[in-house]
Amino acid sequence: MDVSGTQSTDLAFARHYTILSNVFFLAAGAVLLSAVTTSANGGISLEAAGDVLVAPWMLALLCFLEIAKVAFSKRLSGHTAVFALPHYVNPVRGDLSKGPLLKRTVLRVKKLIYLLKPYKKVAHSLAVLIASWVLIFYVSVCFGAPALTHWRETGSFSALIVILAVLPTVAVLGAESKSLAQVYLDSGITADTEPIAHLLFRNALGAVVGAWFGAFPIPLDWDRPWQAWPITCVVGAVAGNALAGLSSLLTIRQLQNSQPSLPSVSRKSKKKQ
Repeated sequence: MDVSGTQSTDLAFARHYTILSNVFFLAAGAVLLSAVTTSANGGISLEAAGDVLVAPWMLALLCFLEIAKVAFSKRLSGHTAVFALPHYVNPVRGDLSKGPLLKRTVLRVKKLIYLLKPYKKVAHSLAVLIASWVLIFYVSVCFGAPALTHWRETGSFSALIVILAVLPTVAVLGAESKSLAQVYLDSGITADTEPIAHLLFRNALGAVVGAWFGAFPIPLDWDRPWQAWPITCVVGAVAGNALAGLSSLLTIRQLQNSQPSLPSVSRKSKKKQ
């Protein structure tokens, strides 16, 4: 595929991803509202909302929605580089039921390694996610988050940031250092040249900045229940990520309107594949 075809496919994937992000955020918001208990005066309790957002079932739901977004966006856009496992040549040929026992055992071991080798990428991705969780946990503690008395809350908050800021990059571009550096370290990326990396960076930045601003009310001497760690940080991270997703959608739509030929090119590219 030529450069223009690759860029059009990237833009198509980014468009579908941003649309699904906003749709799934609305769906997750509906689930959150149905799960949050109301306060005595009939309003929504911010404290209950924060507790639900870091609940294990909600974190699992957010993980599922993220994987679903990537899978659907890949199918709708025809992007072949997303969610793709590496292909290896089968080193084992012939009938494994014939020959000496030692030879058959060695061949079976080689075949098992061949079958599991593509999933080395999955194991690497899981290792990067775990390392990211440890890093975010450490940084949170350095900024004052309780590590011993509220280790579950700090761990759940770190897991939420990983899901919002790291999991999308790993799922879309992979866990290689080059892909991670492209999103988080390359300040020269723009929406028109690297739409996927740009929206991933913007969404991650929205979650981190939202969590940062959410920390401001915690040390204030108001003695409100919703000031407990990490309620405001969690709500801020989700709100920041949602606003970043909406901003990315507007940017992608603007690029699409300025280049009306891109959708047709994307369809042609999909047919060639």
